[in-house]
Amino acid sequence: MSNSLLWRSDFGRMVLNTVHAAITDIHAALQCETTYTQVIDISPDYIAIDLGKNSGLAVGDEFSLVKQRALPALGLSRKPGLFSTKTLTLQVYEVSDDVSLLKAESGSDSVHIGDFVTPLTLTAKRSLKESQQVESQP
Repeated sequence: MSNSLLWRSDFGRMVLNTVHAAITDIHAALQCETTYTQVIDISPDYIAIDLGKNSGLAVGDEFSLVKQRALPALGLSRKPGLFSTKTLTLQVYEVSDDVSLLKAESGSDSVHIGDFVTPLTLTAKRSLKESQQVESQP
């Protein structure tokens, strides 16, 4: 394993290429994505969130509304938790570098500034598939 002749041989180069491809695939699969992002502005036409192109968002990505609630706990304190509503799906229709606008649909009147949204479609998985398709093309 420490002999450089091994790594210069056809077999050694194949092993190195396989390991390099595995590292690249694992890195792409494990890239951190923001799980929750905050609603920063609301209008009758849109809901603005604080993620954009720099975070990998694209037009068509979908989000689900997440509400924060305080649940009763034993004793006097209450424990906060985030709970997905699963009933409201918001779709990105415009993206800038750091902010995205989501379509305001019926039921979006329950969205408030400071609420959270979580992705339903994951851009990183889509990007990984696209990069694999590019690599497989001759």
